[in-house]
Amino acid sequence: EMYFNRAIEAGEAAGHGGLGQLYAQGVEGGPKPLARNYTRAAIHFKKGADLGHPVSQNGMGFLYMGGHGVPVNYTEAARYFRLAADLSNPEAQYNLGVLYLNGEGVPRDPMKALKYLQLASQQGQILAHYQLGNMYNDGTGMQQPNCLMAFKFYKAVCEKGAWNKRIGEAYDAYMNGDYTTAFLEYLIVAEEGYEIGQGNVAYMLDQQLGLDEIPREHIYAMTEPTLPPIPTTEDAAEDMNVNNENSTKPHSEKSTKEIYKERALVWYKRSAEQGNVESIIRIGDYYYYGWGIPVNFAKSVERYRDAGDRAHPQALFNLGYMHENGLSIPKDFHLAKRYYDQAATHSDKAWVPVQIALVHLHIRMWYDEYALNGDLMVYGYKIEDILLTVLVGLLTLLFYLRMQAVAAPPPQ
Repeated sequence: EMYFNRAIEAGEAAGHGGLGQLYAQGVEGGPKPLARNYTRAAIHFKKGADLGHPVSQNGMGFLYMGGHGVPVNYTEAARYFRLAADLSNPEAQYNLGVLYLNGEGVPRDPMKALKYLQLASQQGQILAHYQLGNMYNDGTGMQQPNCLMAFKFYKAVCEKGAWNKRIGEAYDAYMNGDYTTAFLEYLIVAEEGYEIGQGNVAYMLDQQLGLDEIPREHIYAMTEPTLPPIPTTEDAAEDMNVNNENSTKPHSEKSTKEIYKERALVWYKRSAEQGNVESIIRIGDYYYYGWGIPVNFAKSVERYRDAGDRAHPQALFNLGYMHENGLSIPKDFHLAKRYYDQAATHSDKAWVPVQIALVHLHIRMWYDEYALNGDLMVYGYKIEDILLTVLVGLLTLLFYLRMQAVAAPPPQ
């Protein structure tokens, strides 16, 4: 209370919002219990709302909706919720969505309800996830029910429960260097359906982290999913099977690396099915390099396109490379350049590799245009050998400059 008052004295509108919440909720126990006082909450919420503070505006909407310290007035509640929602307050977006859903204070409008609930859910508002699950399950505001979307929102609610504390324990173990404990903890939550567990199990199998103390036979048995993913298309059904020459080998003849890659791929696919874009890209890499499955550039492109549609810079760069080299898709230098440029646009870290790729691309365009009739020689050397040497030199120089920058002493 004292610190909020100091904030108010300093002219901070958030001080009113903090005091309003404090009086609206009250404080039980502790050295200084505070009784709930909606009248005083309304005073501070009103002052904060007049200063444009979204938490205070949402607080006023809450008081008017419930008749706490002020008369019940759904129209005023909706007005305050809209002010805060326009400032991207997720609680207000949820509350306004519910008013539109029920037609309280505003005309009933399931489409507007869907809009505001989606905005709230995008900021992690858990009640918005639940309401969206109900709407998709019932088909409210849409042409027909969508059970898959309803399932995803309900699942998001379930994963916010207190029982997911094992994820935090796994993360702490990983950060402390106890990779074996982290792997086992992530494996448990992965079996429970948590995407974060599935992605981390796949990564640790891929990188062979935390596996030294576990016999490989146990790893193979433990990482076999108890419930295989449900394929929705013939292509997906093919993807769900790790069907390659390694799978036909007896277990005893497989190398440790083969076993780990094979099991990692299964979990990457499970994670990707739940929308993890990093896992989608990694599956593309598996198809590209033939890890645990036969090399298949076409399927690799499919995965990169899926991730590229979500504006992932690595996927966009990979698509540029595959267009540049005509790997399962038409060779198209102009389309390759477009993908390279998009990769640089979506990530500052991609700028250096993209510039190198563009230099290489322009050289290849020139070479294909002027030197396809025979081997172009310069001082007795093939032009491609000279260009490769130049590129290696550029990479070495960039690496050296980067290391110099890292090694530079901090400013005094």
